[in-house]
Amino acid sequence: MDEMHISLFSNEIYLTSYCIILVLQLFCAGINGVIIIMFWKLSDLRKNKNFNLVFYFSASDFLAAVFEIPYIIYTILKWNPSQLNFDQLVILISSTPLPLQRKVSAIITIGIAISRNLAIFFPAKFRKLEQSYYSEITLIGIAFGVFDAVLMFISSPITRIPNCGTSGCFVGNQFRSYWGTSNMILGFTVVILSISIFFKIKSVGKETLVIKNPLKHCSKFQQESLMESYLSVATVMHVE
Repeated sequence: MDEMHISLFSNEIYLTSYCIILVLQLFCAGINGVIIIMFWKLSDLRKNKNFNLVFYFSASDFLAAVFEIPYIIYTILKWNPSQLNFDQLVILISSTPLPLQRKVSAIITIGIAISRNLAIFFPAKFRKLEQSYYSEITLIGIAFGVFDAVLMFISSPITRIPNCGTSGCFVGNQFRSYWGTSNMILGFTVVILSISIFFKIKSVGKETLVIKNPLKHCSKFQQESLMESYLSVATVMHVE
């Protein structure tokens, strides 16, 4: 009897979690939708190429939030207070946007961090790479995301798993290890790149206290990059 009560309590927690996640997904889609509309309405944002990756970042989050909603709705509709019994194939298909978006988001975040570092430390070189940089980073992120999604299907055995409340227990152990490790490495890379930006901004801030007109000692690209770094550093620090 006690075990039954524990099971019922656990399943109720799952249902509460599903509802909270659904609300958060809708909120995420709404916020990123507003950002996309801002890029569409404000020509100044579209003209600033340094914010292209920010747009791609928001677009990927928006699409992921929208396409993950069917997965959450399915778990809510199929929820059972006594026992959870989800169809693994449906779970895997509906949760595909999760590994896809996580890797795309991580790669784009690294792309933003690298672009800020290049623009600050090597402005002339960055300007030469700027034309194709943003599209290449996005394509790399999509390629890695598709690879993760395909690998998830290949490495996940189709078996019935009762009382499995999340997509994580439906995928294979090898994929979980690979996915967690790769995302951790990407997140660590973002932190390192972001720290270098902070140190550069801090060093320039110290120079402004000593030099009356520090703009003469910085190139135009460096000045613009430093100003934009203050705006984009919050996005750079976003680690999924």
